Amino acid sequence: MMARVILSEADFRTGRIPAICAKSGRPTTGSVRVTFSDRPSLGLVPVLIMFGPVSYLLFRRALATRIVAALPLADGPRWRFLATQWTCIGLFVFAIILWLAVLVFHSADAGTLGMLALGGLLCLLLLIAVTQSAGRAFGLRGKLDTSSPSGERFVELSNVHPEFVAAVHRNDRPLERSVGR
Repeated sequence: MMARVILSEADFRTGRIPAICAKSGRPTTGSVRVTFSDRPSLGLVPVLIMFGPVSYLLFRRALATRIVAALPLADGPRWRFLATQWTCIGLFVFAIILWLAVLVFHSADAGTLGMLALGGLLCLLLLIAVTQSAGRAFGLRGKLDTSSPSGERFVELSNVHPEFVAAVHRNDRPLERSVGR
């Protein structure tokens, strides 16, 4: 049975995150850099309607509140996480390359250009599918909460291993590096 735990930004900053894998509950020295964000969504719908999806994504990114932190993961879960991350980056880069090829070879026949453009679109659709399925399969969820009256920010981690939660409550075996900017 998986559990949930709430950690403050100060926990990440001061290194009070235990060196226990959040996924498997095993002791570990490894970690991955994770960005937790609280992005405004519905308030930017007029930007989406008036200026298009690219402007919408840029505004969401600019207005997001973020915490970049090290999340302890053992070797197996860490490599799966990193492999998924690099697969997504590779698919995005490949889609851009295909669309740039459409621009470069604009004098080619319409069938070739259509296939290149379709290939780029399929890469992006595959990117979305990989991102969604990997997120569900990996299981860990992090939600940034910025609504504290004191102004302190908290991260709610769900689907973490009960051993990780117990280690957080015992406050033992801190990780060396916890927060990056």
